[in-house]
This record gives sequence, structure tokens and C-alpha cells, in this order.
Amino acid sequence: MIGKVFNLFIVSLSFGCTGIIYAQTPHVCGAGPGPNEVQAGMHPGGAGVAPTPLCYWVNGATGNMDEPRMPIDEESYRLGKEIMKQNSLTTQPRGYWKKTWGAIAEDRKKGILGYSTGITSLRHAKKIAREDCRQKGGSCGSMMFAYLDECAVVVAGNNQKNIMESASDIDFAFNTALNKCKAGATDCRIYYSNCTKPKFIESK
Repeated sequence: MIGKVFNLFIVSLSFGCTGIIYAQTPHVCGAGPGPNEVQAGMHPGGAGVAPTPLCYWVNGATGNMDEPRMPIDEESYRLGKEIMKQNSLTTQPRGYWKKTWGAIAEDRKKGILGYSTGITSLRHAKKIAREDCRQKGGSCGSMMFAYLDECAVVVAGNNQKNIMESASDIDFAFNTALNKCKAGATDCRIYYSNCTKPKFIESK
């Protein structure tokens, strides 16, 4: 929770006749967190000033909130308040990630391929690939290659036979297809490559 992260803890301590106010809030920490510090974020900078790390003072292993903190200066306090304001205006979308399908439709006689990618339904992915193939002048029927949350490639050589492979890694898919192509053809080249990407579905 944002409010929990950026709450200010004011501790008033009296040493003799001197009253000192200490605070727990993000402060500028130069090159990054040092001893007894943890990074709270980055101040974006601006007007020729580079982004600057912001840190919290921590209590070590004791967790004792009564230990004295370093006094906070006016600039650090201002930066901390600015971060609190920015985070209060930021809303995190609610939902989940869903894997997607890709499909490749083929007209072997004409050498035409149709594609689809990033589709949440296998049936819909096949339909889009088939329609894409037909729009290119192909007569795409049952010849279909589909893959879920993976990368796919199409490699072909001088025998005009398309080799299709899919894998979680596109280089692995390409090397597998290339080796199969070279086993029966020469001048093997890649004609298509794609990786399906998950889609974020927002909760209503």
C-alpha cells in the first residue's frame, strides 16, 4: 500500500535543553543507499538535473523506532511529499494475463501463407489465418499450424516445401526448422517468424 510505504514518522527527542525533530521520509542519497539506508525510489530530476536516488533510514536488526534518525532537510521533505502525491494519483489496473494463440494457414500448391497472432482463442486464430491466406489468393483448407504462447518460424528451401516449427525460444525454433530443411533441400531461408504475446485482461 502506497500510504504504508510513504507514511511519515515524526519522533521528537529532547537532549538536555535542545529539542530535535527527526523524521522517516525519503531523502536524497547521492549515488545510492549507504549503511542503514534502503532505496525508496528515484526523483526524476529536470531542468538540467539528473535523476537522483531517494532512500529511507532503517533501524538495522532491532526495528527500534526510538533510535535517532538523521535530521531531514527541506528539500528531502519536499521530494518525499512529491513522491507521495504522484503515487496517490497512480491507479494500478486490476486483471490478469492471458496466453494467446498464433496460427499459420497454407496453400501448398500456390505457396501462399496466411497468419494470425495474439489471439486468445484457438478457433479464432485459425479463422483469421485462413482468411488472411484467402485474401492473398490462396485456397487454404485444412493445412494449419497453430502455437500457444510460443515463437514460430517458417523455413523453405529450393524444393518449395515449408517447414514450420514453434518453441519458447525463437532461435531454437529457427535452428530446428533450418536443420529439417537442410536435410532435404538447399538454399534454406526463413520466410516468417513471430512470437505470440500474452494479453492483459482488465477486470470489470
